[in-house]
Amino acid sequence: GSLTYVPGQNATYTIEVRTTGPNGIWGIEVTDRLPEGFIEGSKVWACEAAAGSTCGQTRGTGDLVTTVGIPSQGRVTFSLTALMSPGSVGTVTNTVVIAAPPGATDTNASNNSASDSDQLTPIADLEVEITRGTGEVVPGLVVDYLINVRNLGQSDASGFNLASTVP
Repeated sequence: GSLTYVPGQNATYTIEVRTTGPNGIWGIEVTDRLPEGFIEGSKVWACEAAAGSTCGQTRGTGDLVTTVGIPSQGRVTFSLTALMSPGSVGTVTNTVVIAAPPGATDTNASNNSASDSDQLTPIADLEVEITRGTGEVVPGLVVDYLINVRNLGQSDASGFNLASTVP
């Protein structure tokens, strides 16, 4: 991941699965179900296998759920990209989990998950425009003004204050 993400923009995670033991293992299940805050139809991922390794699927959409095969000291690398909802705030934590296939011995299950937490940094670009209604300004009579506020930024904007001084 990154240290920060901007709501309304893509977030990209790089996931590496590797073996450190003397034996290879095939049928490792890899699962990364992105947390809330990501737009469901925007999730895409790709798997790249190093020499001797295999990807059960080389590409996919939605949550990352596939299997891999990795020889001793081998690895596979996933790239996972998804669009962060423009209204997301706070921190997002993404967790990937791997599981050895049935019958395989995993000598160190404590390293079978990894998490990445990133601060969300919204970027809004507020624009305000004021126009006077039609007609002549006559002292003592009501004058209409129209105030338009637009957000040209990628993230939702809320909690802002608007003040207008009447001349």
